[in-house]
Amino acid sequence: MLNRARAFLPRNASRVSAGGEPVRPSMSSSSVEMTWERPPSKRWRVRGLPHGSLLAGPGQSLGLRFAALAVALMAVGYLLTDTINWSHGFGWDGVLYGTLAQHFPSAVAGTGTVLLPGIRNPSSAGPHGLDSYYTLRALPSALAYLLMTGSARTVGDTIRAFSALNTLCLGIIAACWWGIARRTGLTRPAAWLGLVGLLASFTTRTVLYYPVLTDMVGFCLGALAVYLWIAGNNLGLFAATVAAGFAWPSEVLLGMVLLIWPYQPDCRPVPVRKAPGRPLAAAAGLITFVAIAYVHHLGWLGLGPWRPSPMALLGGALACALFAYAVIAPLIPTAWHWFIPERTRRWRRVGLAVLVPVIVLCAQHLISVRPGQGDLSLFGNGLSDASRLPGLFLVAGIGYYGPLLLIGVLLWPRVARLATEHGPGMAIGLALAALFLLFGESRKDLSFFPLEVFAIVGALDRSYRLDTRTVAILGGLSLVASRLWLPIGTLTSQINTVGMSTPAMVRLFASAGVFTTPRMYGLQLVLELLVGGAMVLAVRSDTRFEPTALAAES
Repeated sequence: MLNRARAFLPRNASRVSAGGEPVRPSMSSSSVEMTWERPPSKRWRVRGLPHGSLLAGPGQSLGLRFAALAVALMAVGYLLTDTINWSHGFGWDGVLYGTLAQHFPSAVAGTGTVLLPGIRNPSSAGPHGLDSYYTLRALPSALAYLLMTGSARTVGDTIRAFSALNTLCLGIIAACWWGIARRTGLTRPAAWLGLVGLLASFTTRTVLYYPVLTDMVGFCLGALAVYLWIAGNNLGLFAATVAAGFAWPSEVLLGMVLLIWPYQPDCRPVPVRKAPGRPLAAAAGLITFVAIAYVHHLGWLGLGPWRPSPMALLGGALACALFAYAVIAPLIPTAWHWFIPERTRRWRRVGLAVLVPVIVLCAQHLISVRPGQGDLSLFGNGLSDASRLPGLFLVAGIGYYGPLLLIGVLLWPRVARLATEHGPGMAIGLALAALFLLFGESRKDLSFFPLEVFAIVGALDRSYRLDTRTVAILGGLSLVASRLWLPIGTLTSQINTVGMSTPAMVRLFASAGVFTTPRMYGLQLVLELLVGGAMVLAVRSDTRFEPTALAAES
């Protein structure tokens, strides 16, 4: 019975009491044993956890169930759901990743054919080698190539290899989440809630419909980076960050931040120093507003995709600026010690962080045979698109990642407090996540989502009662929002004439941000307001509590 009700608390961990002071367990050199009181009179027995592999330690059967559930979800999904029809199943960007996987050694050497993104026949002729942009996204194709060893590497073989890779990655994500929950002391309902939030998002539906993409590998490396950061494995985090540089480059920033500032497990209130938090946050909002206005100015000069009315520009830019202010203001005042040298900050970690972009950029220079598009231009277009409709980036992001992100918005002050208590790395990581969400395309925030889930679920677990009923309700909302049950259909190839108005295109890009139609924006906004209001009413009618340590025995 105790094994079934075991919580996940790391060695030397502590909780924060209702008054803000840390509640520490009594310690011994061999083990830690504690009990927590949870209404109604349920006790969770916790033991000190040994260091070891990801699926080792107490409760490892639950970790295996997490991974098996993720693998089963992907396997059943690939059997029952429809797939994209563009480029014989490769898709738009997938035609590049697929042909790269088919000819990976020769493509890296600069002699193999790699088709450019578009709707094309995968067997047609194309340019040789990789440009500088797609060199930094070649790792998933390399892994798919290794999975096809011994086969003819046809289009079908390539799609199956990417499908198997996505399935494996989602299993690793589930295992990493179990390791995070086990080491950080999340209760079992909170662990299940986080798992459902990670698995049941539109990311899963996207790769089920469109398997030849890099999304799931970037998602997996993000979850692995957070787990290694919490586990204190700096060399593993360094390796994962370097690998992310060739799969999902935005994750390099997150990995560097986590390398420099280690995880602080004690949840101690950080020293509050006098800091101009609100003025700095207001400056960040003003910079955001000016950046969006400048991008729109480029659009009016014919250098960008959108030409909105001045009122649309004003409303969208103000929404983005207010969002930047609201995110940064709770993080700065209690984290002024970010910029103060500390004894715990090791120069070795800083050296590893600096070494990551050096390795990635050197490899990019050696492999690429021609220049490619720049990320800065894509970010500029994303900022322009984010302000096309007021709050579009946030509405689309919640629709893409599910109700957990909505809970994070509602509980943001508590989430920010938890982040600063776990160290500057977590606070800066969440600030970067908000920044990438502003860039308009929801999937750009994918590598930060595991860190967001950890912060949101941790704040929720600390402040409110989480039981089976609550997890079931939130899990059901996540499944509905993920649209795993919704067939997307056949996409039209006449994009230039038909545009994004066909039902299949609307279903695929409803929460993408970049191609979200005003009608889908309005529908999602209304649904999110209704769900958010229902959550607020449900929380106010429930009993709030703080966990209480009862006893500690050696």
